Amino acid sequence: MERFISNGKIRVLAVDDDERMIRALKDILEFKGFKVDLAKDGIEALEKVRQNEFDAVVLDILLPQKNGIDVLKEVVAEKPKLPVVMISGHGTIRLAVESTKLGAYDFLEKPLDAERVIITLKNAVEKYRLERKLDSLIRDSMERYKMIGKSNAIRKIFQIIERAAPTNGRILIQGESGTGKELVAQAIHHLGNRSDGPFMRLNCASIPEELIESELFGYTKGAFTGASADKDGLFKVANNGTLFLDEIADMSLRAQAKVLRAIDEGEIQKVGGAEPEKVDVRVIAATNKNLRPLIQEGRFREDLFYRLNVVTIEIPPLRERKEDIPALLAHYNKLFSEENNVKIRTFSTDALILLVEYNWPGNIRELKNVVEYLVVMSEKELIDQQIAFDAIYRDKGQRRKDYFSYSNATLKKSRENFEREIILNRLAAFNWNISKTAKQLGLDRTNLYKKMARYDIHQH
Repeated sequence: MERFISNGKIRVLAVDDDERMIRALKDILEFKGFKVDLAKDGIEALEKVRQNEFDAVVLDILLPQKNGIDVLKEVVAEKPKLPVVMISGHGTIRLAVESTKLGAYDFLEKPLDAERVIITLKNAVEKYRLERKLDSLIRDSMERYKMIGKSNAIRKIFQIIERAAPTNGRILIQGESGTGKELVAQAIHHLGNRSDGPFMRLNCASIPEELIESELFGYTKGAFTGASADKDGLFKVANNGTLFLDEIADMSLRAQAKVLRAIDEGEIQKVGGAEPEKVDVRVIAATNKNLRPLIQEGRFREDLFYRLNVVTIEIPPLRERKEDIPALLAHYNKLFSEENNVKIRTFSTDALILLVEYNWPGNIRELKNVVEYLVVMSEKELIDQQIAFDAIYRDKGQRRKDYFSYSNATLKKSRENFEREIILNRLAAFNWNISKTAKQLGLDRTNLYKKMARYDIHQH
């Protein structure tokens, strides 16, 4: 309780038409450090819930204007995670059951026991705040790792994800390093029917062969030197969720056999363990290698390949979907600027042309690295071609023009395309406020309107 109050008082709405009782409850809660608002009927209660942010509601069932059960239904519909504690002087098992079925956190009978009310609210608020924190973390994670693009290749991937995510089908993701294979796996998990479960990841290439089995399946105390206690493996930890096996081609044949059994039979056995354990895990695998030659060479099991490869998603390298680069630059520019509390950088047209023509051998991972470097290290808000060029080559040791693939578009047309992208991105960043956008771009309003007309950009 104290840790919440130290971060700001807990705000509770208490709703009852019994003036004497509700005032007594308010005094008790405020003495304990709560901030309490009051409402005397159902209509007033709903208005306050809609206009304010409360941590909990204490709600009487018998109210004028609109009864407590109806208020509960509307609160649950509009703010489903806000805890509502129902109270009644005519408490019955039926009312308690009905309230909790409708979404109430708890049901308390009058006369209220002050200590029980406080304990109930403490528990309700702790659960509510933890859920809100988790939601915030999930939103931040999805914002940071969301997939960006409008190319045909990315649209096709979106379509496959949309169709495959709600199923339990196993998926094999193929693509070069840095193309975003884990982003695809996370999108599948978050959009699937296991989104409430854990998402666990193992990079098979980064774990020594002798340790990969214990990482995947766990071990028992004394199974090997250093095993001082039982430990669950990732298959167990990911139960009812998703296990993402990255760089599956680097997994040993022995571990492959155990993964195959886990998939086929839904069972795992700890290293040193005698009894198998049931698990329910969706496996998503990824690789930057072609598995078929490895199968022919006897380095990858063919039966495991067919178990993993129910649905295949091929992610093209960034150099093959250059039309997505301006949107990716804008996204990570905004993201890293907010994270580092600096102004959003603006790319000159020449800088954008350079960044799009660059082949990005490290794919999206390299692009993110370059943008973050520019946001953090550039002293100028305007990123020109030279600054962008230096950022790309700061760790390459030599400058090689074969990192670039020049398109067939004329320089004039390329400039026009990127100027249009810049204007669209800035308009979106300022919620289509013409004055702010024009100022940020260094234009007057009239010139911005002319450019919008020239590029067929219509105000929202």
